[in-house]
Amino acid sequence: MIFKEIKDLNHLSSRLGIDRNILNNLLKQKYREKLYDVYNIPKKDGSYRQICAPQEPLKSVQKNIAELLWQEQLWINHEKEEKYIKDKKMSREENFRIQTFSEVIEDMNSGYKLTLETKKDYRFQNDIIQVFEKGKSILTNAQVHRNKKYIVSIDLKDFFDSFTFYRVKGYFEKNRDFQLSKEIAMTLANLVCYKSKLPQGAPSSPILTNMIGRILDSRILKICKKYRLKYTRYADDMTFSTNDDAIIKTMANFLSELNNIIENAGFKINEKKTRISYWNSRQLVTGLVVNKRVNIPREYYKATKGMAHQLYLGKDVHINGKKVSNPINRLTGRFAFINQVERFNDECMNLEQTEFSAKEKTFQRFLFYKNFYGAEKPVLITEGKTDIRYIRAALKKLHDKYSGLITLEEGGKAKYKLTFFKKSDITEQYLGLNKHGGSIFEKV
Repeated sequence: MIFKEIKDLNHLSSRLGIDRNILNNLLKQKYREKLYDVYNIPKKDGSYRQICAPQEPLKSVQKNIAELLWQEQLWINHEKEEKYIKDKKMSREENFRIQTFSEVIEDMNSGYKLTLETKKDYRFQNDIIQVFEKGKSILTNAQVHRNKKYIVSIDLKDFFDSFTFYRVKGYFEKNRDFQLSKEIAMTLANLVCYKSKLPQGAPSSPILTNMIGRILDSRILKICKKYRLKYTRYADDMTFSTNDDAIIKTMANFLSELNNIIENAGFKINEKKTRISYWNSRQLVTGLVVNKRVNIPREYYKATKGMAHQLYLGKDVHINGKKVSNPINRLTGRFAFINQVERFNDECMNLEQTEFSAKEKTFQRFLFYKNFYGAEKPVLITEGKTDIRYIRAALKKLHDKYSGLITLEEGGKAKYKLTFFKKSDITEQYLGLNKHGGSIFEKV
């Protein structure tokens, strides 16, 4: 175990890869809190979410803590796997892993950063948690509850605020996988908390909410087995589903037991967002329709298509009655999300694309507008991979002769008066513009 080996602050600073003096400074509350950049981002309901983004050197320290926690989870999962194989008298199934465990440990000892793929594919991953991990998303979360008769959606109130300094400290002290000394537990809690709670925007917060949240998940899983329910959690969004008609009679008992477990764990249910949906009405899971297949809500697609139409006509783009300041950027995100859902369904159903669907044709038209027709500057298309790099360097060196193409700002930063076309899998698939070679010009 990685953390159980840490006995004092000198050892901790060594494992975190920082100088002891830097650690001492970070443990001073006034200095540490000055390292956070605090700002608000709007939420769908009109309220705001506070983001607390750490700056260096705190940011690097939190990244290292998150990495050590990942390694700790690999050790824990390995022990569970060994016990499972021994109890079931199974032969080891290496195809479940990208690397054998011994290879992973060798990589740890050589200072190798664990790949996200290894973290994702290692056995005994938690299938309940559908967020903050590679390969997990609102799509995988929705897929679990697809085509179910009954879906119950629960929202936890003030989720991140529930992970207080004392809860984090207590987890490091009392959890059997850690059992750290009071000094080390308090130090770690100070390094990952901002104003006595886990901050949204810190690199260490996601894995800590997942790890501490597993205690709640394990308790909920017991009553889910009792009521024959599928259960997933996407941060503060809990979803339960079943095809068993018996849930209609036992729903009140289930919700009562669930509420007791959640409150005893130190969380609260947001009663305003609790909803039960049935097979004969539209069922939404983390914003996606799941009645038959995972899909985006129809009004979202229609609104996106309408915004694009306004853009093509040269009019101001509005959404929900408000003018959009940067419509191309906004539409890029919306169309990318719609396309992601389409691709996800194709992969789930093993469909081979023969021709574009109506949604894909709409996306294709937008990509053409964005990259060519609606471009604010002349677009330069190149043949080779490194052509853009050489042209940028040449223009920067010869900026006096080509002032119509480039200007240098204070500090020598280049401001180009043309756009370099960025090749990608998306532009190759939808516009037929090959990523490599001169054949791209044939299509243009």
